[in-house]
Amino acid sequence: MQICEYCGKSVETHFDVCPFCGSARTQTVEVTQVLAISADCWETCEINVVKIMGKDFFKPSEFYFEATAVRPGGKYYAARSEVFYRAGWSHFNDSEYINHKDANSLREGFQFKLNDLVSVLIQDGWQPAGCGPEWYNKRFRRLMTR
Repeated sequence: MQICEYCGKSVETHFDVCPFCGSARTQTVEVTQVLAISADCWETCEINVVKIMGKDFFKPSEFYFEATAVRPGGKYYAARSEVFYRAGWSHFNDSEYINHKDANSLREGFQFKLNDLVSVLIQDGWQPAGCGPEWYNKRFRRLMTR
């Protein structure tokens, strides 16, 4: 077995074209070489929203975005946004936006705090790595130094 240099999938040695991505196999890469290269260790993080529990039910709730990171040694907090205020918990997640006319305006009000947090993570060496199920669940990865 060898590895396709374009898509990284295992390909039988008798194939001239990768059956997964269709690329011509111009150069072969041994599996042992790829394993040595991929021995790097990455840490990951994902942004979530945190509600600060208040004592007064009628006052606006306090929230912040928090990037929780995971590495082989465990979890830690990579960064967090400034606190922002919102009346109640409802309408925060996409699933709660259904049939609400003000969905986009609510999201836009929080977006600049999220963008600031993303900028901090990128400055700290985090690379974007996709999104989670909610609009604010941005995912990142960073190569760990040894």
